Amino acid sequence: MVRGHFALAVGTYALVAVTGCGGDSKHSAADDDAGTGGTGATGGTSATGGSTSTGGTGGSPPLTPAAAAFKLSLQPGSLSSRRCPGSFTFSIGEPRPGGTIADRDGDTGVTCTVTPGGVVHAVIGGADTKTRETVGISVDAVVTRDASTVSAVSFFSLQTLTLQTLAGFPGCTVGTVTVAKAGAVLFDLDCPVLASPDNDTTACAAQGTVAFEYCATEE
Repeated sequence: MVRGHFALAVGTYALVAVTGCGGDSKHSAADDDAGTGGTGATGGTSATGGSTSTGGTGGSPPLTPAAAAFKLSLQPGSLSSRRCPGSFTFSIGEPRPGGTIADRDGDTGVTCTVTPGGVVHAVIGGADTKTRETVGISVDAVVTRDASTVSAVSFFSLQTLTLQTLAGFPGCTVGTVTVAKAGAVLFDLDCPVLASPDNDTTACAAQGTVAFEYCATEE
């Protein structure tokens, strides 16, 4: 479960970066009829005969690993007291059906929970699609098609270091929700302020899209 600071996210993708190998590949399971949501009640695939996979027991196929993607653009915001170190766009995979990357595919690490009620605790980290530098994002939110709230967002890159939602600043909001169901979400994110927790001089505005699928469905 992801709360506040990005330390958990750093641990997630740092471990995979050490043990993983090979380049990123798109998560082909997201091309099924369920779109970015995957199949089965827990976000996994179904075994022969229609029963949900239990991770390989009784000859059924292994549970589909969690997969995710994001794209986030950062730029100077409206705060006069804090400055953004530049304008950047970072991404891992492509946040659309068929564009996610599975946990431990190359140097990508994904940990996520999306409950039937829309509670989201999710982390993706790994190498930026273009620069290959280490980046990652974590999101705590409630995302439904009717109403959504964001409790915490944290982002990390070597250019910005850790930036996150902080008390006293405007919070992030959810924009267009394309997918919202147990085990999977795909939505736009708007953050007027992501600020450094380590100094009082750095902050950026951020907008982007995140996708998580094949996630756990229970907290």
